[in-house]
Amino acid sequence: MHRDVKPENLMFKTDDELDSLRLVDFGLSTSTLSKTFVFPKCGTPGYVAPEVANYRDGEPYYNEICDMFSIGAIFYKLYIIKFHYRLTLKDLFPGSDYQETLKLNKKCQFNLNVLTLYKTPKSAADLISRMLEVDPTRRIKALDALEHPFFLED
Repeated sequence: MHRDVKPENLMFKTDDELDSLRLVDFGLSTSTLSKTFVFPKCGTPGYVAPEVANYRDGEPYYNEICDMFSIGAIFYKLYIIKFHYRLTLKDLFPGSDYQETLKLNKKCQFNLNVLTLYKTPKSAADLISRMLEVDPTRRIKALDALEHPFFLED
């Protein structure tokens, strides 16, 4: 699991080719098979999954589904429809500084109503809400997300 999926860690290998999108900076990544995690509480406030941000020593470790939350936070801010970029330009956790953003992120309270203001298609809003599920056992998995109606629409 990457554990620090954020816009700054997404890069295009080739300009103007959406298929060339790459995830970079694996400095905080770890295997889900590890017996111990170096830096179990890590990631970037505003994008880190609540189970990572709120991790306490001695608890069972989280798994790779934490990255899906981070992808959902990015997708909330930016989603693509038929190669037209639509930006909400709204952070999921709009803190005024690092500490406030982290505090809001840990509480994991957010409002998806802004998606209606930006005329987000229902399928995109549904996918975003499934990616941002607070309970990691109920959060959509990557393969299921790829089969979501949002990606199957013309």
